Amino acid sequence: MILDNSQLEIFASKVDKRGHDECWEWLGSKYQTGYGKFSMGRRNSCEYVHRISWQLFNGPIPEGKMILHKCNNRGCVNPYHLYAGDGFDNARDMIRSGRGPNRCRLTRSDIDSIHKLIKLGEQQQRIAEKFQVSEATISKVKNNIDFPAKDEYHNNL
Repeated sequence: MILDNSQLEIFASKVDKRGHDECWEWLGSKYQTGYGKFSMGRRNSCEYVHRISWQLFNGPIPEGKMILHKCNNRGCVNPYHLYAGDGFDNARDMIRSGRGPNRCRLTRSDIDSIHKLIKLGEQQQRIAEKFQVSEATISKVKNNIDFPAKDEYHNNL
């Protein structure tokens, strides 16, 4: 990925650059997921802006790596907030920040409480709302489908 001078000027104009320890927010277009995108000039050809920022400041992305955010701000392009990691690093970051799968948002205590509420006849939808997870997650807890609780998962990272 190489930006020509014109693209580089446009890219830089869409960054709210601040101090090294602050997020540099992308002011341009974003995907629905919150990640910034930048048109490379070809039809339907957009790149993730955090990947562009990494490459501008650090060179090519290492083989087999993805560019991750230390700050958990998908719109940040500050190269000091970015690092090259693998899928495990990405999953660990997601879970530690509470963005992982619903099942990893529940602690062992939460799971025990859910079992009690189910035994008391509480509706799964209401339980799901209370714990801010999907009804499918409550169903998995009810049916004892094995998955790690958040506190157990963190202990293994």
